[in-house]
Amino acid sequence: AALWQATAVGMMMNNVAPGRAGEFARPFVLSRSEPTVKFTAAFASLAVDRLFDGVIVLLLMIVATLDPRFPHDSPAAAGVAHSMRYAALFLTAVLVVLATMVFAPQTIFATYDATAGRLAPTLAARIRPLLEGFASGLGVLRSPRLVAEVFVWALLHWLCNAVAFWLGFRALGIEAPLTAALFLQGIIAIGVAIPSSPGFFGFFEAAAKVGLGLYGVSETQAVSFGLGFHILSYIPITVIGAWYLTRLNLRLSDFSGGGAKAP
Repeated sequence: AALWQATAVGMMMNNVAPGRAGEFARPFVLSRSEPTVKFTAAFASLAVDRLFDGVIVLLLMIVATLDPRFPHDSPAAAGVAHSMRYAALFLTAVLVVLATMVFAPQTIFATYDATAGRLAPTLAARIRPLLEGFASGLGVLRSPRLVAEVFVWALLHWLCNAVAFWLGFRALGIEAPLTAALFLQGIIAIGVAIPSSPGFFGFFEAAAKVGLGLYGVSETQAVSFGLGFHILSYIPITVIGAWYLTRLNLRLSDFSGGGAKAP
């Protein structure tokens, strides 16, 4: 229950606050609900979650490009492929860093001490326990079984999301295959990954226009789909997150300034 509450509040915060504030609200709420869970450990688990999301989204986009119906000749496809390569490089770099923190943490700590420890020893000494707590929260990566479970659950989540997209296509009379939904959700995921406006309004719809435009869908239909799907997915989780926020005796101000300090 605590995990779901933290997730709901985090998603709600992403919808009402700028800069992807929910990414920090989620571990904050979890550490408040479960005193035995440190903020840094909860944040590390979120980092792993986001890593798996990114890997799976890219894999599903690659699957979509294998469909003969994918518009390889579209001029926009080259730009999207370029973004996919950058995303893959970024995810690889993150994976290398996280894997090093799991299997060779002393390498990370030694590098940290040799750099930050010399440049700003007082500040580095205060941050080091947070770094150690973050490393301890990456324990899931030590277990092949847990890695497989997380991968499967994340894969199911994104497949269900793609089916929801495809049903939205059909509701609006958009003639696009299921693989288009696999590709589109990747475009949108990349589009909203960068900290932006509350709820990602504008970015979500622009990504939908680009993604569906590759398949020959008109701008009007693409934006209509993007806005409609966005609003229908925005309202429920925002209401649920706000309800949990009240139930946990938290306020939005708790996530700003000094209120969101790591426990």
